[in-house]
Amino acid sequence: MKIVIKKYVLKIIGVIFLLMLANCGDEKIKNNFSLNDKNLDLSDENFNKLYLIVENINSKNCSSDELAQFFNKINVTFVETSFSIEITKIINDREYKKFQINYIESNDCMIKEIKGFL
Repeated sequence: MKIVIKKYVLKIIGVIFLLMLANCGDEKIKNNFSLNDKNLDLSDENFNKLYLIVENINSKNCSSDELAQFFNKINVTFVETSFSIEITKIINDREYKKFQINYIESNDCMIKEIKGFL
């Protein structure tokens, strides 16, 4: 009797485990972006525009008018003198590119770029 119960328990545990594995692949990795630690959901078109702007930023033009113009167009409050941007672009199923830009004062711009694998 105990052996029969153990077999059923093992089968139930196995089925639960398989269902959990089946749900793992449903989560889609997507491009993401945050401004001042607040995630904003952008359309694909706007995300790509922002990505191109961010990709071309360097410490000399960190407070560029392009960023201010972009955010004004999508009606997002943007302060040119103090901001933090993080943007992650999924290149393909295995690669991503991540940029972090912290701009605190007129001469203090920190840009970090990470290329990685998923």
